[in-house]
Amino acid sequence: MKQKTRETWPDVAKGVSILSVVLFHTGALSSPATQAGEVWTLVDIGLFTFIMPLFFLVSGLFMGKSLALPLGAFVATRVWPIAYLFLLWSLIFAAVQVATGGVLGATLWASFSLQTILWYLAALSVYMVLTKILMPVNTLVVLLGAAIVAFPFAVWFPFEGWGLSHTPHFFVFFLLGCHARDQIFRFVDKVRLSHVAALIGAGATLCLLGKILPGASNFAYALTPLIALPLLLIASKWAGNSATLARPLSYLGRNTLPVFLIHPIALSGISWTMKGLSGPADSLVWLLPVIVCGATVLVCLLTWLALRGIPWLFKAPVIRVRDSAPKTTEQSSEQN
Repeated sequence: MKQKTRETWPDVAKGVSILSVVLFHTGALSSPATQAGEVWTLVDIGLFTFIMPLFFLVSGLFMGKSLALPLGAFVATRVWPIAYLFLLWSLIFAAVQVATGGVLGATLWASFSLQTILWYLAALSVYMVLTKILMPVNTLVVLLGAAIVAFPFAVWFPFEGWGLSHTPHFFVFFLLGCHARDQIFRFVDKVRLSHVAALIGAGATLCLLGKILPGASNFAYALTPLIALPLLLIASKWAGNSATLARPLSYLGRNTLPVFLIHPIALSGISWTMKGLSGPADSLVWLLPVIVCGATVLVCLLTWLALRGIPWLFKAPVIRVRDSAPKTTEQSSEQN
């Protein structure tokens, strides 16, 4: 029997997503008052159109058949590992904050009130439970209802760095990943240049309408993920066909979780260190966020390699329930 091989492009997409998240956070290092800062503000606005929708969409793709499990088994195998990491790393952030006198980390209140990047884990846990509860409802009804609820939030908060204000918005993409997995894989596998051209044309039209129509910019920005995400998935598929790009990006994609958890502390440490140094040369000001992004990801990977042997630091202890079924190969793959 032929053994089913794992597709490369979802891992590449996850690698692109976590790189974009870190770059989004390092973009703030450029002073808004400078020309470089103005450019990086625009870059951040562009990144915000897809970074978290892509994260949640791919998370949905990896749900696999686990949604068919009984509720107890589903919570134990899928929800608990994410909720556990939220609680554990909230405590770690708080301990680091105390140990460094507030230089690094974050308070428990900041994490529990969802004001740190850990909000993603809390939101993902809630999304999983909601998706499981809504399984008996017609899929199209669920998607349409979620989109109707989400659209006002996407319009009211067109660019808001605090992701919690977009949680209804992001839930739609998680649902799409869960329920439209086969369609997404078929689209990516059979995509043509004409599809890419159509998406680029639709994006250009949307931007133009947002510019020329009074009050339409927020609506246009709210719809951009519907164009940005397919283009990113296509780009991930094409990058997956190149060993030069696929190897580092897919490796990063398979290790997204430790980079995501560690990068706020690593980035704060690098930024704090830079304060004691002389300002970068003019030629480096433009590249500063990229340089710090690369350094932060490297520090995260090295830290993870050093600490991954510590039990339960990056993976929750297993909860066994009577109605749990053995994990399938798909379920055993990275969960987020």
